Parts: sequence; structure tokens; C-alpha cells
Amino acid sequence: MASVMLSFNVRLALGAALLALAACAKDATAPIKPASVSAANNGANGTVGTVLATAPTFTVLDPSGNAMANVSVAVVVSGGGGSIVGAPTRTSAGATSVGTWTLGNTAGMNSLTVTVNGLAALLTITATGMPDVASKITVNTGGTQSAFGGAALALPISFKVADRFNNGITDQAVTFAIVAGGGSLSGPATATTGAGGLVSAPEWTLGKSTGTQQLGATSGAMAAVASANVSSDFSVDVRFFGAAMDPTIQAAFTAAAARIQGLVTGDLQNFSVNQAPLELAGCGVTGIAALPIGEQIDDIRIYAQAKVIDGVGLVLGSAGPCYTRDGGSASGLTLIAVMNFDVADLQNLQTSNRLNSVILHEMLHAVGVGTLWSSKAQVSGANSPNSAFIGAHAVAGCLFHGGVAANQCGSGTVPVETIGGIGTRDVHWRENPSATGIGFRTELMTGFLSPAGIANPLSRITIGSLGDIGYVVNLLSADSYAVPSTLAASLSTIRDAQGLGEFQLNETVFQPIASIDASGRITPLRQRP
Repeated sequence: MASVMLSFNVRLALGAALLALAACAKDATAPIKPASVSAANNGANGTVGTVLATAPTFTVLDPSGNAMANVSVAVVVSGGGGSIVGAPTRTSAGATSVGTWTLGNTAGMNSLTVTVNGLAALLTITATGMPDVASKITVNTGGTQSAFGGAALALPISFKVADRFNNGITDQAVTFAIVAGGGSLSGPATATTGAGGLVSAPEWTLGKSTGTQQLGATSGAMAAVASANVSSDFSVDVRFFGAAMDPTIQAAFTAAAARIQGLVTGDLQNFSVNQAPLELAGCGVTGIAALPIGEQIDDIRIYAQAKVIDGVGLVLGSAGPCYTRDGGSASGLTLIAVMNFDVADLQNLQTSNRLNSVILHEMLHAVGVGTLWSSKAQVSGANSPNSAFIGAHAVAGCLFHGGVAANQCGSGTVPVETIGGIGTRDVHWRENPSATGIGFRTELMTGFLSPAGIANPLSRITIGSLGDIGYVVNLLSADSYAVPSTLAASLSTIRDAQGLGEFQLNETVFQPIASIDASGRITPLRQRP
């Protein structure tokens, strides 16, 4: 019995020992779990849209700090766009490359996320995408604004220098210049881009005529243009008749119309021909049929021609309203006007670079300067040595340009020309200072043209006179001008005596022949000469 018990105990002990041995063997072959993961070349910089030059690597470590191979991993793009090619799915014996990493197209932070099987924590690897080389400049803000001619835009124009992906680039020199419209810039012509590649242009004052207004910005070989509009609700429709006109001379009429649209800004009610066709023959317009019923005029129509009259230096031509409006707030203002010129004189003026001034001068007569002053009761003392314009806006313009109320501005009036025939006297500002010491000399709407090379500025005096007869005007479109002092007038008189002064425009300025009301009723005013 004792022998049996001994044998059983031995077997029992042997079994326990075998179980313990088995347990030890099991612990010795259990897999080692990852303890951590770290990265190299983390936080590198690269160019947007390109492969990062040196790919980051990561290493998975066991609890003893040894690199672990063949560990299951996943590498994905988690920020900044871009792409990864050849991303590993298991670790290498040492550092494991993330693959070929192409950064996103937007400058800034890019990131990858590494997930390691057996580790709860994720590894984030970052790289910064830097802008590519500058490839373009564009308008950023402030484009397509509107303002009156001669006025500054309300908002600044900003431009952006960017790479091919539109990432802004700092520290780029940008130069600004007016490229169309004749405006001006107030401030430095060159600036440097700041944050986001942005740069603001100097304050932009628009030109004085309607039409294309453009501000250019250049940076190296790159260029951009911002556009703006001159505000005006007034339309001057120029129609040519007679013999074909030289395109360069035609362009002077187009430029004059645009200038007038910049200085007269208020809309007039559209006129519609009704009851009967409107004849133009009485206006001296030939070769054009009567305007048919339903024809619309907005706001003024001018018929112009260049023809053979008498050659250079004799009769320049004629201009003025033919039909005026009858009734309403625009009553008495020009509806249809006519301009006739000697083609030889126009060619001669073109050669001396004075054509634009003369065409603008005559077109202002067509609109109403001088030609509508008397009918609007704005001239006192006509046909006398004391002839003067009494409108408050013109007087204010005279004072604005430096005239003295007791002298050049005639104690609350603007002196009007007292010499010359019906084409000069009482329909122009006074030119000759010899008798009174009062004269406006180079101003555009005197009856004399300055010598070649001397400008004929359009002043607030002239623009104001249009306001006085009923137009809505923009005084900011005036040119820079100074009313001559009595001393300057005296010196001009000496130059006249030396044959170096202005010469008289041999023009005929005519008055309207009839007015037309909204119903089409025509009221004769006078016979056209």
C-alpha cells in the first residue's frame, strides 16, 4: 500500500513539473509588442506641388529600445493635400521610409499619419510647402470701380504676386503706371508685396473723359491691369456726314465727345421723333434723310463734317445747336447740333498738335457754351464794352482759379469777349487784356487759339457756365488753370505786339433755329445763316 501511494505521489509531482516547464516554454516564445515609434526628417521644407527632396523615415521600437522589423503599419496623407507613393505596409529592420511624398499645391503645413499595429498612439510627420517661383500678378481687390472724371477712387486697388498655384509671394517689387485714360497716381510708383503676396497701388485719380481707364502693375516680366469707369449719364452721339473724314481727324471728335461726357454727367430725357419725320436740311446737314418717326436721341446728337471751304488760315468753320429741347427741366438745351470745318484747316491743326483743342472748343459751342448763354439770360451788357457772364457757377470757377472778385472776376461776373464779329463777341471769355487788364488768355473757350506747344486748359469757368444754363456738371473734370494776373496780362499784351501771341479763331457760332417739345411740336426761333 505504501508502495502504491509513493508511486502516485511521484507521478503527481512529475506532472506538476511538466506543467511548470510548459508554462515557462510558453512565456519564452510570446511575441514582443511595439513600445514606441519615432520619426526622422520631420518638419522639413519643400516646394509646393513637388516631391520632398529627402523622404522622412520612422522607426518602431520594442520595450528595450530596439528597432522592430516586419511590424504592420499604415502611412496616409492627413493634411495639406499632396500624395504618397510607395508607402510601406511593414517596417524595415531599421528606419522605414514613408515613400515618395509629393507636397500639396497650397503653401503651408502638410502632414502624414503613421499607424502602427499594436500601438494606440499615432505618429504625425509634417513638412512645410513653400511657394514656387513667381509666375503671375493679378488684380486682387478694388477693380471695376466707378467715379466721376478727375475724382479719386473710393477704395484702393490691390494686386497679388503669386506662383503657378496662386500662392502669394512676399518681397516682390511692383511698379504702377497709368496705361489708359489719362488719370494720375498719388504716391510712390513702386512698392513691395507683403503677406500673401499683396500690394496696394497709390491712390488712383481717374482721367477726365469717359472711356477706358486702366492702371497697370508690373513685377519683372509679369503684368496686370485694373480697370475703372468714369461715371456719367450724359451721352454725346456724333454722326459724320459729307465726304469721308480722315480717321485721325475723326478720332478728335470721338475724344471731344468723351471729354464732354466726363464734364456733363446728368442724363436728359430721351427724345423720340413723332408726328412727322424731322428734317435736317435746315441745319445744313446734307446727304442724310429726315429722322424717321420713332428715332431716339439720347442725350444730344451732333452732325459733323469736314469739307473744302477756303483753304488754310481763312474760315475755320462753324458750330452750334440747331434744335433745342422745349419743356421740362432741360428746356432750352441742345438736342441736335452741327459742326462744319474746312478740311485744310483741320489738317494744318493736326500737324501743329492743336486739333483736339479746336474740336473740343467747337463741340462745347455745339453743347451750349456761348451759343445758349443769351437765351438762358446769362449775359449782361451784350454788345457793349461791359459784356459779362453772370452765372454763379462760372463766377465761382473764376475765383477758384485765382481770379480776384474786384478785377478778373468782374465783381461777381466773368468778363465776356467784346471784340470780333458774331462768331467771337459775347460768346467767348474775354481774351485781350489791353483795355481793362482783364483777360483769360489760354483758357480753351476764349475766341483765340494759343500758339503750338501752349496748352488751352478747360477750366471750371467754362464747366460752371454749362451748369448755369441747366446741365448737371462735374467740376472735378476741369484742367489745371490759373487766371492771369494783371501783370501777366500786360506781358501777354507785349507778346501780342511782337507777333508771338494767340490768333483769332475764324469761326461762325450760330444759334438754334427751332425748339422741339416732347409731342414733336416745332417752334421756330431764327433762320439759320
